[in-house]
Amino acid sequence: MRSCKKDYYYKLLDNNRNNIEGMWNISNNIIRKRQTKPDYPEFYMDNDTTITTMNKVLCKVWLIMQNINQQILYVRIISKWQ
Repeated sequence: MRSCKKDYYYKLLDNNRNNIEGMWNISNNIIRKRQTKPDYPEFYMDNDTTITTMNKVLCKVWLIMQNINQQILYVRIISKWQ
C-alpha cells in the first residue's frame, strides 16, 4: 500500500513539474491528508441584523472595502499637500 501511495504522488508531482500551484496543492494534500475548501463567512452582522444571503454579505464587504479605499486615497491626497 505504501509503495502505491508513493508511486501515485510521485506521478502527480512529475505531471505538475512546471506547475507551481499544482505542486503546492499536492504537497498540502499530503501534509493535511485531506482536501480543504476555502472557508467563507456564512453571515454578516450589521448592527442588530444578521445577513445570511451570500450576495448581500458580499455587497456589505464590498462597501466596507470601498470605504477603506476612499480613506486611504484621502490620506494620500492630504499628505501630498502638506
